[in-house]
Amino acid sequence: ANRIRAYTDSSLATPVSYRNVEPLLSPSVLTAQRARLTIGRAALSAEGRYQGKAALDNTGNRSLTLPDYYVLDAGARVSLGRHALTVRGINLGDSQRYGSGYARAGVPYFFVLPPRSMFVTAELVF
Repeated sequence: ANRIRAYTDSSLATPVSYRNVEPLLSPSVLTAQRARLTIGRAALSAEGRYQGKAALDNTGNRSLTLPDYYVLDAGARVSLGRHALTVRGINLGDSQRYGSGYARAGVPYFFVLPPRSMFVTAELVF
């Protein structure tokens, strides 16, 4: 895991030093998986993304942590000659997850990932 050997927060009236703390927004684990199946003109895909816990500041305060998450997406594509139709689903579990965040005055704030969403794309070539 990444560590900051020494860090001094000079933004306070009295500077505070920290040692051996986890760096801001640096999860120790990031993974992505993808499976794709193509049959004739159709293709199906599934994608998973995992992000481990991450610090929301450089103080080592465990209560100021971005939670870990796993999200599953999927898609289908059909090619019709030079044209194609793609349907893509995001966050299929419709789980509330946080992609990033920050801490201010000891309070964590999070940026929420989008809920279950669907996108349809038509590719037309003339």
